Amino acid sequence: SDGLMASNIATVTIRVGIRFATFTPTADARVKNTTPSSNFGTSPELRVGGAPFTRTSYLRFNVSLPANAQITDARLLMTVLDASLADAAQSGGTLRKFAPTTEQWSEIQPTWNSPLPGSDASGDLGTLGPVSLGQTYQFTGLQTAIPGSGRVTFVLRSSFEDGAGYHSKDSPIVARRPILRITYTATGPPPPPPSPPAAPTGLTATAVSSSSID
Repeated sequence: SDGLMASNIATVTIRVGIRFATFTPTADARVKNTTPSSNFGTSPELRVGGAPFTRTSYLRFNVSLPANAQITDARLLMTVLDASLADAAQSGGTLRKFAPTTEQWSEIQPTWNSPLPGSDASGDLGTLGPVSLGQTYQFTGLQTAIPGSGRVTFVLRSSFEDGAGYHSKDSPIVARRPILRITYTATGPPPPPPSPPAAPTGLTATAVSSSSID
């Protein structure tokens, strides 16, 4: 004997499930070099484009996931509100993670002359080619830019003059607003077993003889 007393052993079953979460922006804004003092934080449109009409857009999401979540996929869905396809490549813009000086920045603050303070926090996360009016496009593989719950800001730029315009969080068409879609796994106990059926009530029996019941 090893000197240890026998004890009861409890078995806990852990389930690992694939789960999904979607988030709309809590703030977004665009700036433009030809209107350097204007703010477009409440505009229904986000724009990107290169010189001579340079336009840059920012989006912030507040991600909320379980503490044990492991993100396996993240993608940003954008629907085109305006598109000019004069140039063939990259007209839809290039996405990067952005590290704002103030994490909870105000969308009514940025202008071209007073841009959102901060700096890029990643290389290029994705670049779109030509885009078409009314179509939805995805920037995929963003899970490396999202460590878990918290605020995350992206910046969208283009070096091409034609650029593109997308529905913003203030778009009157709710279904076309930007969406951050996250796939993740999480562990947890199995759901409880279903409750047994309740005993029937309101039943009566009448004895018609000593050997039968009606």
